[in-house]
Amino acid sequence: MLAEYFIRFKYWLLTETNLSNCTIGNYLRAINLLPDDITPENPELITILNRLIIHRRRSFNDNNFKYAIEKLLISWDKIMFLPYIAKIKTNPRKIFGTYLDDKKINEICDKIKYLPYKMAALIQLNTGVRVSEALSLTHKNFTFDKNDGAIIQLVGKGKKFFSVYILPEKVKEIGLIEFLAERSVLTYPFLKAYSNTTTVAFQKTMGNNYNNYEIALRNSAKSMGIKFSSHDFRRNFINKLFELGYQSDVVQAMAHHKSVTTTLIYKKESPVDFKEVMLQIQKSKSVNHNPDGI
Repeated sequence: MLAEYFIRFKYWLLTETNLSNCTIGNYLRAINLLPDDITPENPELITILNRLIIHRRRSFNDNNFKYAIEKLLISWDKIMFLPYIAKIKTNPRKIFGTYLDDKKINEICDKIKYLPYKMAALIQLNTGVRVSEALSLTHKNFTFDKNDGAIIQLVGKGKKFFSVYILPEKVKEIGLIEFLAERSVLTYPFLKAYSNTTTVAFQKTMGNNYNNYEIALRNSAKSMGIKFSSHDFRRNFINKLFELGYQSDVVQAMAHHKSVTTTLIYKKESPVDFKEVMLQIQKSKSVNHNPDGI
């Protein structure tokens, strides 16, 4: 793709969307694969794009490519072309994940061989942050209170600022302070093979680390006969809050969700507490059958 269009698209993604840095990096890598004749003025634009989309999907099982193309067309004010983009079969979204107790998840984390990934996993376990948020943490994100509890301030999905907290005993248990001290010369202590060069290089490194982290985590869980992904940390963290009896609005705030509907999706049993509802119905019937309380 011509450099001028690449730069414009990158600027549009950064200023006009609420996408995470990891997603923006994925889209930029996808767009960088386009030939130079992909321009808004090309009369064969949709035909060429559809051919490329189908090829990427069949050859590389690449869904990001199509999503990146759709964003590119929107940035070019070519929304009218979106209905003509090739329809491709995508993998179903994983709604129900793996739910385990903290002891079992800790065992999965302990089996991760690369220490920075192990620490990122433990941070996910104790805070419920997304994998991209955990991996992109820098030393500046961490503040420790007088009891050595960790206050982590970060920018999440949709470029929202929020904070999470790790209790002092957990900080000591996972050795977080010592880990950060050992990697004090690195801007991004949880990343592997990062060279402080261009933004595009960093986004590529983030993408590689994301994939390697996911592989390390899945392999660790597989060695225990368990299917477990990075997002399962978040599922377990949110569901545990429900199990402890916290109301939906509190859990929503802890999960940093824009909508409570999103929060309820993470509840293991159901967005509706069927047991509680049935008990209320039974109580109501009992009252109706005995209006005088006899």
